[in-house]
Amino acid sequence: MTVRNLVLRTKELANETKKYIDRYNVESKKVNEELENNRMLPSDAREYLNGFKNDIEVELGKLRRSIYAGLDEAKTKEMALIEQKEESMTQDIMAELTMIEKTYQKGEDLSKYVRKYENNPLALRRLNDIVTSNGGMLEIPEAKGMKLDKLINEISEQVRYLTDVELEKTATTYRFGGVTLDIKHDGVINSLDRALYKYENDDVVE
Repeated sequence: MTVRNLVLRTKELANETKKYIDRYNVESKKVNEELENNRMLPSDAREYLNGFKNDIEVELGKLRRSIYAGLDEAKTKEMALIEQKEESMTQDIMAELTMIEKTYQKGEDLSKYVRKYENNPLALRRLNDIVTSNGGMLEIPEAKGMKLDKLINEISEQVRYLTDVELEKTATTYRFGGVTLDIKHDGVINSLDRALYKYENDDVVE
C-alpha cells in the first residue's frame, strides 16, 4: 500500500463515518418520536441507541485498524523510493561546494544550486552551512523523509480523530467532541489533501 492509497482510504473512512453517524441521527430522531408519544420506555430507548452506537464503533474500529495496519508498510516502501532517488557526494560535487564556499557573498542567489542538488541531502546541508555561516538564509525544500513523517502522522491523527466518536444518546443532532460532523468531515478531507500536496510537491520552507 502506498501513502497516496492510505490518504484515499482515510478519505473513505471520513465518508463512511459520516454515513454511520447520519444513520445514527435518523435512528435517534425515531427514538425521540417514540418517547414523545409514549410508545417506548426510556430504558428501552437507551438500550436500543447504545446497541446501535456499539455497532457503529465496531465498524469504525475495523476501518481504523485496516488503515493503521498499512502505515508501517507504506512508510517503509516510500522511504525505499526516497533513498533510491538520493544522490551521494562525489569528488566533483565537493570541489564545486568548496569553490562556492570560497567565493560566496552574503545575499548571493544560490537557488540554482538548490535545484541542482535537490536529491542530495548532504550537498544541500553544506550549501546551507555556507550561507548561514556568512549571516545569510537559504531557502531549501524540506527533506523528503521529514515530509513523509509528517504525512504519516497526519494520516494517523485524522484516523484517530474520525473514529473518536461521541454520540449523544437521545439528541437529534450528532457531534464529534463538540464539533458538528459536516465541519469535521470537510476539515479532515482538506487537511489530508493539503498534507499530501506538501509531501508530493517540493515547495520551499517559508
